[in-house]
Amino acid sequence: MSSEKQCPCRGCRLNVPTEIINLCSPEKQSAKRLRRDLGDLEDTPYKCPICMENVRRRQPAATPCGHVFCIDCIQKAIEDFKKCPMCNRKITYKQLTRIFL
Repeated sequence: MSSEKQCPCRGCRLNVPTEIINLCSPEKQSAKRLRRDLGDLEDTPYKCPICMENVRRRQPAATPCGHVFCIDCIQKAIEDFKKCPMCNRKITYKQLTRIFL
């Protein structure tokens, strides 16, 4: 009989490799390194979830729940459904915030 206790989690029983992440002391990285790692925003444009076009070229607007759409797309969605197409939160046109990039 072993005096060691076995871990009850499924990952340990199946010998799944684990990685320990220390959340108390995150690595300090420079802004230049983060920007290089993430890539330039121009290279990977944010697309409107409705029309799949680059929102920077089509007047982006944010909903109170934080989702970003082309102003024309979100206006049409509010007109038709009166809610956010992403999370179904009820919204009005007056709650939209125009984003200037």
